[in-house]
Formats: sequence, C-alpha cells, structure tokens
Amino acid sequence: MEIEEKGKMPKEILNDEVKPKEILEYFEGKYNTANIVSQRTIKNWLNELGIECIQPRPKRNADIRYKKSDVLKLEEAKKENLLQKQHQDLWESKKVKIAEEERKKEQDYYDYLSSMTEEERTLEDNSLSYYVQADEIIKNDMLEMCFKKLFPDTTFNRDELARNLYDSQIINNDAIKGEAINYIKNKIYIRQGK
Repeated sequence: MEIEEKGKMPKEILNDEVKPKEILEYFEGKYNTANIVSQRTIKNWLNELGIECIQPRPKRNADIRYKKSDVLKLEEAKKENLLQKQHQDLWESKKVKIAEEERKKEQDYYDYLSSMTEEERTLEDNSLSYYVQADEIIKNDMLEMCFKKLFPDTTFNRDELARNLYDSQIINNDAIKGEAINYIKNKIYIRQGK
C-alpha cells in the first residue's frame, strides 16, 4: 500500500476517528483520482445523511472527527456518484491522450514529408491519388451492389460526422479534439434502425 508521507496513514486505510481532510484523501486514494470531490461536497453529503461528528462538537473545524463506520456508510451511499466522477475524470484525460497521439501522428507525417525531395513527394502524391481514386470507385460499387440489401436499417449521420471531422482536424481544444477522434474511430455516426 502506498504511504503518502512519513508518519501518515496509507491512502486507503481509515483510523477509527477520521478528520474531514482524511475523508477526502481516502476517496482520492481509493478511487485513484485527484480532486474527485471537495471538502465542501463531503460536508454536504455528511449533512444530507445526518452524520454527526463525534460529540462534543469542537470549536475549531480542524478538530472535527467522524467515526470510521459513518465514513464507510457515507461512501456506500455515495459510491455511484464517486464512480461517475472517477469515470468522468478518466475520460477527460483519455480525450487529451487521444488528441496528443493524433497530433504526434500528424507531426511524424510532416517530418516524413519534409525529409523527402520535391521529386519524391510529387511521385508519391501521384501514386497515392490513383489509390485513393481506386478505393473510392470500389467503395461505391460495393455500396451499390450489396449494402442496401445487407443493411436495410442502417443510416449515417452525415452532419454530425462532418462536424466531428472538423473538430478532429481544426479545433485546438484537446478535450473536444479527443472526443471527435473517438467519435470517428468508434464509428458512432452509424445508426441502426429507422
């Protein structure tokens, strides 16, 4: 188990008496997410569930303590909320990672192009354009021959796809760009049923 600092408790273990800050550290350690909730949120949750501090109530907020069993009861009652916040935080970081990976691919491609001579680049562009044309013709023929028969209830959201293509290539916001790239990669624009 990971120890935060020398002399402090492990992140995922609670003492019998728990400070509000320790509740926060416990949630962050257990759900492996920084800033998963604030101390104010925890205070509101405690009030909402009617959990009182160990009596008598101290004058200083820093001296407030709660029972370990009450903290575990609070966690059980709010587990769904904590898991949603954890999922949202992980998704936000994943969107940024997707955008960074896509940006690296683009940079690698531009580095590759800059290493070529003008003649090599022109030759490659010409041969690529024929492959692109051939792929387009084959795709259209395949669609005409079998797609409607095999998938009569499938439609495509062209407007949403276009917007996400724009977002994935033009927008500089990593969260938006990552979400758009994920939308395209997972083919969310394909709809089943009418």
